[in-house]
Amino acid sequence: MVLLLANVKKTHNINQNAIDLSGTWKCDDGGLYYIRQLGNVMWWFGTQQVAARCQPKFSNVLHGIIDSSVINAQWCDVPLGRHRLSGSIILEIIGVNEFKKTSCEGTFGGAIWQRQ
Repeated sequence: MVLLLANVKKTHNINQNAIDLSGTWKCDDGGLYYIRQLGNVMWWFGTQQVAARCQPKFSNVLHGIIDSSVINAQWCDVPLGRHRLSGSIILEIIGVNEFKKTSCEGTFGGAIWQRQ
């Protein structure tokens, strides 16, 4: 029996206990994300960077569970920003200083986060 595997995606096997994602992260959506990791649980508050006294387009919170290099999470916009969206998102940890969106349900603009 021959098993053919096509388009196999390489995953990064990262021990979530070896990496602490807590800190300030910048995203390609123009936002800053303040992340706290407790064990395999991740929380964030993210908001668009704007001039003083301007309302950001988005401000959101997220709660996720880290499993190896994958974060399965739910996010929701909060009233600080203009958007009122929510959904689920899957993130992949690339390394200690980067993670990326691999899929989402709902409209989430960001795709790549880098530690500041």
